[in-house]
Order: sequence, then structure tokens, then C-alpha cells
Amino acid sequence: MSDIDIFRTVYFEECSELLQELETLLSGIAEGDDQADALNGVFRAVHSIKGGAGAFGFDALVTFTHSFETLLDHVRQGEVAPGPEVVALCLRATDIVADLVMAAREGTDLPEGFGEAERAAFEALSMAAGSPGADDEGGLEDFDIDFTPVAVDIGARHAAPEPAPEAPSGWSIRFVPHARLLATGSDPLVLIRALGGLGRLTVSADTTDLPGLEAFDPEASYCRWSMTLSETKAGRAEIEEVFSFVEDACDLEIVPVFDAIDPAWSEDGPEDAFPDFAALMAEAGLAPSPPAGPEAADMAPEPAPEAPSQAVVLPGPAVAGSEAGPSAGAPARGGLQTIRVELEKVDRVVNMVGELVITQSMLAQQVDDTIRDRYPELVRGLEVLAQTTRGLQDAVMAIRAQPVKSVFQRMPRLVRELATKTGKSLRLDMEGEGTEIDKTVIEQLSDPLTHMVRNSADHGIETPAERIAAGKPETGTIRLSAQQSGSTILVVVEDDGRGIDRGRVLALARERGVVAPDHTPTDEQIDNLIFAPGFSTAEAVSDISGRGVGMDVVLSNIRRIGGSVQVRSLAGRGTRMTLRLPLTLAVLDVMVVSVAGHPYVIALSSIIETLETGRAEFSTLPSGERILRLRGDYVPVVDLSARFGLAGAQKGPGRFVVLCEAEGETRLALVVDEVIGQQQVVIKSLEENFEHVEAIAGGTILGDGNVALILDVDGLRPNGPRRSAA
Repeated sequence: MSDIDIFRTVYFEECSELLQELETLLSGIAEGDDQADALNGVFRAVHSIKGGAGAFGFDALVTFTHSFETLLDHVRQGEVAPGPEVVALCLRATDIVADLVMAAREGTDLPEGFGEAERAAFEALSMAAGSPGADDEGGLEDFDIDFTPVAVDIGARHAAPEPAPEAPSGWSIRFVPHARLLATGSDPLVLIRALGGLGRLTVSADTTDLPGLEAFDPEASYCRWSMTLSETKAGRAEIEEVFSFVEDACDLEIVPVFDAIDPAWSEDGPEDAFPDFAALMAEAGLAPSPPAGPEAADMAPEPAPEAPSQAVVLPGPAVAGSEAGPSAGAPARGGLQTIRVELEKVDRVVNMVGELVITQSMLAQQVDDTIRDRYPELVRGLEVLAQTTRGLQDAVMAIRAQPVKSVFQRMPRLVRELATKTGKSLRLDMEGEGTEIDKTVIEQLSDPLTHMVRNSADHGIETPAERIAAGKPETGTIRLSAQQSGSTILVVVEDDGRGIDRGRVLALARERGVVAPDHTPTDEQIDNLIFAPGFSTAEAVSDISGRGVGMDVVLSNIRRIGGSVQVRSLAGRGTRMTLRLPLTLAVLDVMVVSVAGHPYVIALSSIIETLETGRAEFSTLPSGERILRLRGDYVPVVDLSARFGLAGAQKGPGRFVVLCEAEGETRLALVVDEVIGQQQVVIKSLEENFEHVEAIAGGTILGDGNVALILDVDGLRPNGPRRSAA
């Protein structure tokens, strides 16, 4: 991979993070969060995306984000109110930016005119704010012009006998854009405004190079600026950050000033606002000195004609006290520090730690009583190794963990859009956004949650009139929460709507052949029919629901990652859907069992209890299906030796029953020959290394080196992965 490919990859990764930040900040503005900080964050995110796009030549992305950025600047300045319509426009624009980023990443072309409607809306709002449009670079008319000459006394600090103070009281900045800077989508005016936010800024514009109208190129930059930033605590790093995306398209000089304004200067002082920066830089030792001797006179440029100059003062934020902040360019300490690592590298570490766990388990199984008696120090060392290995495994898995906030933060916007489309009054409450879960699980969670929230909004919550008639608040509430329970993550979507109309669901299921006419399912089984493929209770197909694929996607995606879905509903009071997800897809706490001499493992999260067959009460139905009677309930029985066609299984009462919980709290009794014990195993995918095997969720290597298959409890049910009501 070339250097430019590496930079592109990093840029697109940063774009993904910035787009998520945009979504969060704009949603917060819509919810009434502090607008000033949020708007600044939105502006910075769009500016960062635009800057990188300009560097890589993504013209369509540069053009759109430039218009977006221009509008945001007017909003920040208070010239455009961030009302609901503007926020909605910005949210749509965020989607367009995401599509443009994806097109740039994949090298594909979007339809002609893509995003033009939103871009035109940006420019209309910008024009209404009384400033030039996005394509007009404009001028300095919106600044307060102060024609008072300002001098910067940089050289005085060298003549002073006293040592310089620890931090400068201001900064002298010379900004000379290259001719093609505007063509990259950068706007000097926006940069100057951003710099003005760091303190009191005095600006002097040099228009010497401005050509006549006949030679004027609207895409070229002719002006240069000299600026003094005072009354600031900003360091060099913060000033450089303002110009970070144009550093290759400009000449930039930043000189610390320890006496920002020479008291000897007054309003009647000389016309020249700034001294020769090159000489001052050389004197300060910050740039090479000009050559001495006769050659110096030959190299000296002819004096430039006197240039028109305007000193523009931008009042900055108030600075408490007179003491300067940390030294220039000093990095902040004590904050959270992060590094960017490819996920593939993390996965390799996870796999290596998994192999280490297997090896440690093998060593532990070789220790018998004789070794314990003769080599106690070796045994203690192995025990310490086991503890260290487990700690290392937990630490590595924590690296892959991410908070569910990355998925939850998309839901507020979805609920607002659903409220608009359905004409309902909806509110979303979220809890447990900081709950962490494996990245691979997070990636599979977005679609199921989207469909579940849509189902609650479209089918669950009533219209305002219906809610008032039922004695409920006009606004319906959807609650989204996450919490960790042992090695399982529980994600709950709950609403206070009408609940599931079981009579209608059952009638539709029988009409469509999902349920046999002579079969009477339980309430739980009826509730679970909403997950049947192609099943929908919507009376008409819309862009929200009605095609019968939404909840089916929920079930298939959740089962794919080893999770389960539980539905509970109360008529007139609402519906609660609970997702049970594994904390990680790499490591699993299991029970090891033996069937006909072959080891199998069952996830501990699925096991309710175990008992000997001699104490179990079995019966046989007229259909030939065996059931277990347990505390007044009847549970289907699956003998694993018969299920897998294994010869040599034990007979008689010396076997064991492992009572497991499948989807929807359906229970299943698995008959095995022996229960070996509990341990933690590293999951190996069969589909990646072999192919999909029915009723098998994966494989693992046990401590004795044998390969064991991980059982899929849902796939072992007598009716297969389908629900018994089907």
C-alpha cells in the first residue's frame, strides 16, 4: 500500500467518526442542547471533511461541504436561526455528505444533480443572511473596520535586558494564500473568523497583487493578510490547527509577541502597521538570516508600491485575568489519549490470545496429584499463568469493545422522522448508552434496532386521538435501553402503545398458512409470529412497513450472532422486545458434555439446570415425541445421540438432562451421557473454515487438544429453527 493509499484510508476512517459526531451534535441541537458548543463542533466536523476532500481532489465533496460550511458559519454568527427546518436540512445534508464520502471511497459516481436541492437551500439561506453565496468568496464587509494603524513590537523583546516571560501575550500572524487555494474549497474569510474566535484579532489586508478586472481570475487568491491576535490564551498549536487543512496551500508565519502593542505607538503613528516579517523572523532565529555582503544588496527586492491596507479588529472572547495560558504549542496533559489501529491487527492479537488460552488449558489438564505433590512451585506457576492469561484475555477483548451509543445515537433522528411520517407524537427515552459490547456484535445490531423502533412507532403507538380516548398521554413513549447481565447484553425496546392484537395476528397467520387451522398456540407463540418471514399486520404497504420483512430481519440477524429475541405484550399497555446478545463473539463460557464419547459444548447463558435422568419424569406423546414433565410444565426432549446418529451412547438412568432456554423463553431438554464441567473456550467459525452445519453454532479446541462442536440450542428443537407455532 502506497503512502497516499494509507493517507486516504486514514481520511475515510476519520470521516466515519466525524459523520457520527455530526449526527450526534445535530440531534442534540434538535433536542435543545447547548447550541453554541454543538454548532462549533458541527462546523469543525464539516470543515475537517472538506479540508481532506480538497487535499485528495474529491471535487463533488468539496463543493457540497463548502456550501454546507458557509451556512453553518452564518448560523454560528447568529445570522441564520438554527430552527427545526434548518436542523432538518443539516441532517439531510449529513446523509448526502455520507453518500459523497462513500462514493469517493469506492470510486463510484452518484446521479447527476445529487444534493443540488440541499445545496441550493444552503445558498438561499446564506443570501437571506445578507452575505454572498457559497460560490462568491466575498470580502470583509461584515467586519467592523478600524483604520487605526497597529504596530507589533517583536524586536523590542530582544533588546530588553530582562528575560522574556514564560508565555507570549499575543501572536503576530502572516497568512499568504497560494494562488490556487480557493480552488481547493478553502475560504480565507472562514479561517480568519475561526482565528478571531481565539481572542482579539486585528487584521490588515494587502491587496497589492489584485489585478485589473480584465485579468481577474475568480478562482485565484490575490490577497494576503497580516494579523495580530491578542487577549488570548491560545497557543501556537491552536493557531496552527485553524490553518491545518491549508498549510500546503499557503505561506504561514506565526511569531510570538511578548509586548503585543508598543505603548509608544498611537493613533497618529506611522502608516506601516507591520514590520518586515522576514527580517524579524531571522532576528528571532526562527528563519534563515539573509545573506551578508555585497550579494545581499543584489538579492534585495525592489521596494513594493505602497499597498492599500485595512486594519480589521475582531473582538474575541473575554479572557479572565491577565496571565497567559500554557506555553505555546505545549500539548495538553491529563486528557484521554488514543491511537488508531486497524481492526485486523486487533483480531490477530485476539486469535493469538485465544491460542494462549487453549495452551494454558492444556497445561492445566496435565497436572495430576503426583505432579502437585512433587512440583508445588510448578503448580503455583501454572495457577499464576492461568490468572494472568485470563486477565490478558479480558484486556484484549476490552479493546474490541465499543459502547452501544454508536448505534443508539441514530435512533432519535429515526423517531423524529417516523413522527413526521405517521402524524403521531413520539418521544424516545434512552438508557445504558455506555454499555460496551464487542464491535462485531455492534455491527449486526443497527438493522434489528431500526426495525424494532419502526415497528413500535408504526404498529405499537396509537394516534394522538386514540391515546387521548384511551386515557393515555397524547405523546407515545419508546424506551431503548441496554445493560450487561453476566456474559450477556440485554437490549430492550419497549413502548406504551396498544400492544399486540393476538386475535388478529392468529387469524392472519392461519389465513396465510403460517399456523395450522387445528393448532392452538400459546400467547407467547402468537406474539412470536411477528417474526415469521413475510408476516405483517399492516393494512397497506408504506415506506415504513407492510412488506413483512422488518421483524424477520431482526430475528435472522440476532440469531446469526448467537443471540435471541423475547417478546412480551399486554393489550392496551404496550410491547416489550428484549434482545439477548453475547458479550463477545470470540470467547464463550460453556458447559462441556459428552455424547457417545464425543465432546460437545453448550453456552452457559442457555443452560437453566441439569439433572440425572433417573430423577426425571419422561412421557411420550401420541406423535412419538418425548417430553419431560418438570414442575407442572412439559418440555420437549432431544437425545443428542439419536439427533446426531451416534452409536455407543449410554443406556439407562446414568445419563444427564441439560435443561436449556431457547428463543422466546422456549425450553428444551437435552439428554447427554456425561457432564464434564465448565470452562471458557475460544470460538472458531465453521462457516469460515468449512460450511454451515445445522444445529451447530461453531467449534472450539479443548484443553486436551480435542475439537468440540458448540451446540445451537435453537437449531436442536424438534421443529428445527422454526417456532413450534408455525
